[in-house]
Amino acid sequence: GSTTATRVYGQGGSFTTNTPNNGGVSANSLENPYGVALDSSGNLYVADTSNQRVLFYPSGSTTATRVYGQGGSFTTNNVNNGGISANSLEQPFGVALDSSGHLYVADAANSRVLFYPSGSTTATGVYGQGGSFTTNTPNNGGVSANSLYYPSGVALDSSGNLYVADLANNRVLFYPSGSTTATRVYGQLGSFTTNIYNNGGISANSLFDPFGVALDSSGNLYVGDYGNNRVLMYPPPTPGIYSPVNQSTLAGNSVPFWWAGYPGATAYWLDVGKEPGENEYYQSGSLSASTFSQTVNSLPSDGSTVYATWYYLLGGNWVSTGYTY
Repeated sequence: GSTTATRVYGQGGSFTTNTPNNGGVSANSLENPYGVALDSSGNLYVADTSNQRVLFYPSGSTTATRVYGQGGSFTTNNVNNGGISANSLEQPFGVALDSSGHLYVADAANSRVLFYPSGSTTATGVYGQGGSFTTNTPNNGGVSANSLYYPSGVALDSSGNLYVADLANNRVLFYPSGSTTATRVYGQLGSFTTNIYNNGGISANSLFDPFGVALDSSGNLYVGDYGNNRVLMYPPPTPGIYSPVNQSTLAGNSVPFWWAGYPGATAYWLDVGKEPGENEYYQSGSLSASTFSQTVNSLPSDGSTVYATWYYLLGGNWVSTGYTY
């Protein structure tokens, strides 16, 4: 409950100096640090933004023992040191860790988010660049569910799903655990191909340069809506299919169906057919409670109506919800 700091990082132990890279670029210096995160052991990760690196500090220590983005060196701060790669960074902003200690970094000026396995300083996953570690194109391939433009904040929920504040696209994106394609968008009225600030006017559905994201233990999402001088709270999504959106037109004859799980459900089932409750196009059979998507192939391409029925098993009984496309 104290409002007086008792430990300082980046100033050689002094509370009365604020020198960038005090004493020179080192394992003890910082310049414009932005994001911070802690793992389950109390180790600290700092996005040292103007030094183009992320630093790892063992619990209780103010000297970093691991560096991301500078090829292992604590005395360099080069932009994309060695070239754009799985080891480089340019203006890292947000940092977050999942329950396994894997690190996510919003590599803002490279228009990507990087995933590092626990303990490794080489990224093995990339969001926003079509799977490439050697490009940093804003909205690579056009504004889409796979693109990013100056992402600034990252957060994970208890299921390992990723939320990214896609600042220059005026949106927040939701990625199911393990996927680099977003399936939910905040701030663009459900569209993945627009990036208009305050799309439709300032409202409960609009965003303008969202910067930070965080989740509470109940799954409520908080977004620092920087350009609108406010913070927004979004409750967890209603259980059921959220992509494709009910009453929308299906995009082609092969479509992934994504759903938000029902609390306490022990299994799911998806039927897709010509009439409500039918399954001419698809029948999943019983799916584990950790399954949140299924891709349905061979859908009609003549514009005819398609009906999906989503079931969840709760207390030994199957409950259903219908969707029309």
